[in-house]
Amino acid sequence: MCGLTRKERQLKQLLFMALDQLYSTKNTAQMRYWYTEWAPEKYAAIQKMSFDEAWEQLYNETKYGWSERHEQLCENLIKGQPFFEKLWEMEQEPKVN
Repeated sequence: MCGLTRKERQLKQLLFMALDQLYSTKNTAQMRYWYTEWAPEKYAAIQKMSFDEAWEQLYNETKYGWSERHEQLCENLIKGQPFFEKLWEMEQEPKVN
């Protein structure tokens, strides 16, 4: 996570916590859904992927850098999960020194 701001590092860590939870479900349909959210242009290919193929692609495509696309995926992944939503909110609050 070199070259990221503190906030970006925190959000990236949150993204990977949510991805880890997704991985633990072993739910192929969910994995395909979230990979399609990340890469909608690959929809047709994603629908033919196994759980492991979709996971590998999603992981490899999200592990480097940070962008608005990463942030959007993170925000969507954590919706409805109170613990993750609280962490998200903490990062969105302005910091006062």
